[in-house]
Amino acid sequence: GIFGIGGPALSIPILIFLGVPALQAIGAGLVQGIFVTSSAAANYALSGNVSSELAIWIGIPYVISQVAGWYIAQNTETKKLKIALGAMLLALGPYILTTI
Repeated sequence: GIFGIGGPALSIPILIFLGVPALQAIGAGLVQGIFVTSSAAANYALSGNVSSELAIWIGIPYVISQVAGWYIAQNTETKKLKIALGAMLLALGPYILTTI
């Protein structure tokens, strides 16, 4: 997309706000992200805006962090997950707004 932060970054908090259990919201958001990021990545690649080297350097740690994040989420109380998500959104929101 335009900013590269849509999909799960938006859908997970919305799903939790609507009352979906946190782990189900995270799971749904990540599966939804597969479709969104695949189509966006294909368009960027077709436009010549993808560095394979950079993608590998980012991709390897990303996969490792996703596995670690899954493990942490599975072993953390729902309330703590919601607090962590809220804290992350509060921390990133002002940064995103000030870099416009």
